[in-house]
Amino acid sequence: LKRYEKRRKAHNMLIMGSMDLFKRSSTSQSKVIKGVRNLGLSATNKLPFVKRKLARMAMGYYGDIPSFVKP
Repeated sequence: LKRYEKRRKAHNMLIMGSMDLFKRSSTSQSKVIKGVRNLGLSATNKLPFVKRKLARMAMGYYGDIPSFVKP
């Protein structure tokens, strides 16, 4: 289990950092940050391949995945 934890740590840190950034941008009162956030969300919504990749990343199906975890 330690080996699996070590393999997945970088991915988990990336996801946690991304979620923190998303939360902070969602609660910011800055018009610039709101504009950038809305632009990013709008672009993501219009690009299905980006949405799929982000969803797969969030589910853990990205990066160095051990074979026993793959869908």
